[in-house]
Amino acid sequence: MAFQGMAGDLPDIGSAIAGVLQRVERQQQPLVIAVAERLAAARYRLWAGDATMTSHKAELEACAVREEEIASRIE
Repeated sequence: MAFQGMAGDLPDIGSAIAGVLQRVERQQQPLVIAVAERLAAARYRLWAGDATMTSHKAELEACAVREEEIASRIE
């Protein structure tokens, strides 16, 4: 993907969400994950609509669709 150079600057999402999930009852954890996936989809769509990201619009929209699909499977 075109964002490979940014990989070193990205946060460790697994560690970040693990801390949140530890505070949520086990039966509720899938819903928290689904919400996080939908928030990620919204972020991708926001970036896709940014005029400075026009050259990556299709990739970002595809990422949003994948995030929504993951959220739906989890739910």
